[in-house]
Amino acid sequence: MKAQTALIGFVILASSSLCWAGSSNQATGGQSLTREQVRAELEEARRQGLLMEGDVYPVEMPTTGRSKTRAEVLQELQEAREQGLLYLHEGEYPGEFPRDTGPGRTRAEVLRELEQARQEGTHVVNEP
Repeated sequence: MKAQTALIGFVILASSSLCWAGSSNQATGGQSLTREQVRAELEEARRQGLLMEGDVYPVEMPTTGRSKTRAEVLQELQEAREQGLLYLHEGEYPGEFPRDTGPGRTRAEVLRELEQARQEGTHVVNEP
């Protein structure tokens, strides 16, 4: 009984693989390519950057007119800093913190207030 079941399984497996064997050239329209044609297609794909390396997908780089000069890049960096568009850490996003914090005090004003508080005895020091 086991031999008969194994034989039936083998016949089914062999017949199903034979069905697929005849359709190997369907993707190319029934025509096989020569080795040189395949190499030419491979080289063309490499030149166009269409081949994937491992898990990396091909990146389509937009074509630009001209590249920026160092001075232009530094100018854009300065503008981004002034507008508050740069973030400090990985988890922070531009615009997360308000840019306008209102009128502030100068360092000299803060130091004068500190000295005045020390003289009046109202300066509180947090102790551990």
